[in-house]
Amino acid sequence: MADFAKLQLLFDQACELPADQQAAFVDQACGDDVELKSELLDLLAADVEVKDHTARKAVGDLSALLNEGRPDALVGAQVGR
Repeated sequence: MADFAKLQLLFDQACELPADQQAAFVDQACGDDVELKSELLDLLAADVEVKDHTARKAVGDLSALLNEGRPDALVGAQVGR
């Protein structure tokens, strides 16, 4: 298992980058450490899945409120982070 502190740091840095730049960052940051690279790529993929699921759920929830004729129910609601 890769050093957790290093993995966390690299994950945080990769998340700050646009998705199309993350793979190059991972290659550069991990060098020849195949295990670290694999774990970092797995974390990034899981992060994308969670964000996609959360976004789909939020859209579904908002759509349900609008379909109920309750757009005022959204006032003060926070969407995203």
